[in-house]
Amino acid sequence: MLLSMKGRYTKQKGFSLLEALLAIVIIVAAGLGVVELFISADKKNKANTTQTIVQQAASAMSQLLSTSYNETDLDTEDVVKSGLMANTYITTAGAIQGPYGAFQVMQGDTPSEYFVTASDVPGDQAVNICQNMFTSAAVASTNSATTAGTNDYSTTVAKCQSTFSGGSSKKYIMSFSFPREDYIDNTTPSA
Repeated sequence: MLLSMKGRYTKQKGFSLLEALLAIVIIVAAGLGVVELFISADKKNKANTTQTIVQQAASAMSQLLSTSYNETDLDTEDVVKSGLMANTYITTAGAIQGPYGAFQVMQGDTPSEYFVTASDVPGDQAVNICQNMFTSAAVASTNSATTAGTNDYSTTVAKCQSTFSGGSSKKYIMSFSFPREDYIDNTTPSA
């Protein structure tokens, strides 16, 4: 009897096919989870970088306007030449470049108004950026990087979601108009 038991244990020398398949499924599932985590972190990083560029460009333009005394037609080139932005986002051609494309900075209709536009922002990222920026800028979707957008500015999270819906396949040109109070009445409740 001892001999027969010994033979039974020595016949199986590895995993069964079912055990091997189960191990492969677990490894694939874990790998997909890591890839999804990486993609999510990459999207968040790109949205944060876009926000940072808008804030830096807006701050640089604000400083230029405060020292230019009624000068008109200040634009991206003036912001780049001012040295008030991090060189990380400045191209060798003298443009402002972000993770989704070029940025434009232009003076508005009055000497104190200006706007920053970001091109080719995916819809799902545009929603996140809008939600983070609508309290500091008048955020809108526009058809051109050289216009201040429309008067349809986002004033709520729901408005951001409806304006920039379409997921990652739809690209938007986002307009950030400053100072916010020149475009949106802060005393009026928003719908």
